[in-house]
Amino acid sequence: MTPMDIFLMVIAGLVLAAVAGLAFYLAWKGRVEGVIAVYVALLLCGHGRVPAGQLVFWGVASAVTVALMLLLPRQVSKSTVGMAYLTAGGLVGMVVGLSLGTMASLILGSAAGCLLGAFAVGRLDTGRALDFPSRKFFNYVCAKGLPVVVLFSMLGLILSPLFSYNWQ
Repeated sequence: MTPMDIFLMVIAGLVLAAVAGLAFYLAWKGRVEGVIAVYVALLLCGHGRVPAGQLVFWGVASAVTVALMLLLPRQVSKSTVGMAYLTAGGLVGMVVGLSLGTMASLILGSAAGCLLGAFAVGRLDTGRALDFPSRKFFNYVCAKGLPVVVLFSMLGLILSPLFSYNWQ
């Protein structure tokens, strides 16, 4: 490796860390822009490593997520009730999914972690307005949890080379 290659790898790593941090912050705040940032990072980092079919799949998933967030009522889309728990659960689920080593475990781990975080907030005083075992609660969790699951699944795919997994 030449010094230029090492320099470019360090710069790419710093940019990826910045994008991951930004995406995590935006997910924490209940914003959908993090999904777009992580998809762009996936396109840049996955060039030649991630199959084209998966890039298309995550592009469609990102587009559907953004479209659904735009179609939500303003009261729901701007709400941040329980987003800390959903985001933390999605992050923990992503790590568990990465440790199991399959794409399905990555997606299901993020979804299960997000759901467990939602159950936790549903039992707290901050989540009482959502009426825990109600239709309103599950609609809210699906609306706010989908961007979290998509974001952490793509982020896990980007981070997978650190765990030496081959997702093909």
